[in-house]
Amino acid sequence: MEKVQPIRKLEQIARIKRNLKTPETAVWYALFGVGVNTNLRVSDLRNLTWAQVWMDDEREFRNHILLTEQKTGKKRRIKINPNVLESLAYLLENIPAPERTDPIFRNSQTREVYSREHIARRISAEAKKIGIQDQIAIHSLRKTWAYHAIVTFHQDITIVQAALNHATQKQTMDYVGVTEDDIEIVHDTVML
Repeated sequence: MEKVQPIRKLEQIARIKRNLKTPETAVWYALFGVGVNTNLRVSDLRNLTWAQVWMDDEREFRNHILLTEQKTGKKRRIKINPNVLESLAYLLENIPAPERTDPIFRNSQTREVYSREHIARRISAEAKKIGIQDQIAIHSLRKTWAYHAIVTFHQDITIVQAALNHATQKQTMDYVGVTEDDIEIVHDTVML
């Protein structure tokens, strides 16, 4: 199995979002938007329900996604940033009104949650449409969040490591796929 990569260029993320922002592909737009703006694992992203993003007894969005991670069993609270909010609001505008217990990312006809494999194929196809050569799949969304947190937005690696529940900084660096080109940028930037 080939290791998947993050989407390294912000303009590529923006192009994929533009391509997916249609009423027919609103669920894919929302899945991509939530995926790259949170550090949710694939299993948690697939199983996310409206109750986890809505206030109790209302259809008003919370400030945080509240969940227990399927892989680790740890309780998580993830900030719903404006991009996540916009992605989810766009989805709601383009689907029949869901119930609180409904999964967010499901097929509108079968009402089943998309399989991990189907999501991976769709994300890969969207990346290929805009010319990304790297191996991209569903796990790339979490990696994209981590990569940009560190490389683009210069967040402290120890905080990103904690957000990803990684044991070491080396694990986080390997995970985000820092390349020789990324390291070369440091050499070009740091001139004392």
